[in-house]
Amino acid sequence: MNLKKYTKVKACRVAYSRYSDLDDKVIKKATEMGLPLIGGTALEVWAAATGTEGVRKRSDNDLDFIVGSISKSQEFSKWVKENIDPEKVKVDLMLVRSHDFEPYKTLVDGVLVMKPEYLLWQKLTRGNDRDKKDIKWLLSISDLSDEAIEQVIGELGITQEEYDMLVSIMES
Repeated sequence: MNLKKYTKVKACRVAYSRYSDLDDKVIKKATEMGLPLIGGTALEVWAAATGTEGVRKRSDNDLDFIVGSISKSQEFSKWVKENIDPEKVKVDLMLVRSHDFEPYKTLVDGVLVMKPEYLLWQKLTRGNDRDKKDIKWLLSISDLSDEAIEQVIGELGITQEEYDMLVSIMES
């Protein structure tokens, strides 16, 4: 991965709910290291970038990122321990080595986030009630074409049950 493309992080404050003054610091460092946001904060960043209102605020005082290697996970975890008060913000890393997620990373207003296609897949695979609402918002935030949805389903895979849930959500 070419980390240079992620190191010039804008100093602006991207719109998302903040629980602490450390949120921006954590997100900036993660972006510099090539670790994209996932979860509710990523949805908020996408909503702000597209001018979509009505997206839920982060449900917890946490920031979620995806990482593809143990060494990168350890490096970021060490930085968090040395620089972040865990009482002010919780940082969760999801280590996934089963897929190549590089094509799903993108910068949005200086913040590295996963593309809507990936977030859709992530929400489908978990599939709780909050995720179903997030999927509706995600579909309204993004301009996901049927082809993009089919591509992510093919590349990352979902079960028939997850597919049926997506169809149900899209039809409602």
